[in-house]
Amino acid sequence: MTAQEHNPAAPSGADAYAALAGEILRRHNRGDSEADIRSAVRDFIIQTNLVAANEVSQEESPTEGAAGRVDLVARDAFFEFKRNLYSGAQIAP
Repeated sequence: MTAQEHNPAAPSGADAYAALAGEILRRHNRGDSEADIRSAVRDFIIQTNLVAANEVSQEESPTEGAAGRVDLVARDAFFEFKRNLYSGAQIAP
């Protein structure tokens, strides 16, 4: 299956991808919640055809019976989002 078959309406080209990535950074720089940033990342990986929408899930247990949840799962990749890893300091994106 080609990338365009994943999402035929997806934007293409470097400018479209840069705009989608820019939205992730805008949300981070505005201080948006982890959920809002996670949503922008989810949109990015779907709209850039890295994965199909049905290959993405949110708030999923990484393995059966595991305690806790992973913020975003796309195929075999696990994403965990944190607004701030250090008390009193932020890591630049």
